[in-house]
Amino acid sequence: MLKKRIVQIIYRAIVVLIGGYFLIANSGIGNGTFTFMKIIYFPYFANVVYYIYFVLDFLYALVDYLCGTKKSRESVCLIAKFSGALMILFSFIFANAFLIEEYGSMFEAIYWEETRTFSYHFIMPILYLLDYWFLTDHMEIKRHYPFIAMVIPLLYFSLIMIRGGFLLQDPTYEGIVYPYEIIDVSIHGTALVLVRIFLLLAVYSGGAALSYFWNRFVKKIRVMYRLKKATTNSKKKN
Repeated sequence: MLKKRIVQIIYRAIVVLIGGYFLIANSGIGNGTFTFMKIIYFPYFANVVYYIYFVLDFLYALVDYLCGTKKSRESVCLIAKFSGALMILFSFIFANAFLIEEYGSMFEAIYWEETRTFSYHFIMPILYLLDYWFLTDHMEIKRHYPFIAMVIPLLYFSLIMIRGGFLLQDPTYEGIVYPYEIIDVSIHGTALVLVRIFLLLAVYSGGAALSYFWNRFVKKIRVMYRLKKATTNSKKKN
């Protein structure tokens, strides 16, 4: 347990540094083009949310180690990490394969040449997911987690649609109304956009369910392994 906690601290410290650098680089602060508009793009939004959580997770593990706490949940809030991991995975798959417009999809050479975009579409999601899959204890994941995990994407799409609706009514606004063409009401109409959002949320909920059942399967395997190990140790003592 102690070795695993040390690995957690070292790995998360590295990811915090790398993630912080990429978030600052992508924000435009360095070249004077900083804007909050990037937050309307789901991959960037997901990275910001998960990074904030990841910093807290790192600090929690560090304090836990320094205080000598023997038993730790290994995460600040497991439901938050479960939800965040799903959000990162969702953005990783859909943004890389379908939603990139400015730099092309991950199947085009130009995508791999743009380091800043590549960082939050590919590098950071991979680093976050590795931590979730291999350095987080999934034994305590509950049945209601997939339902709670739907809150973030529902909130995101709701805010994007409300924002877009107001901006369409403003004749003086010349900026980006909808972050993605596939959910642009002015092009496709409200009905079709709502259907598309429903399908995206359905895929997301399916991923949440699969993640829950996978965690449940892993939990059973671990419980069986621990019982077998305890039985073996008991026989050795006798």
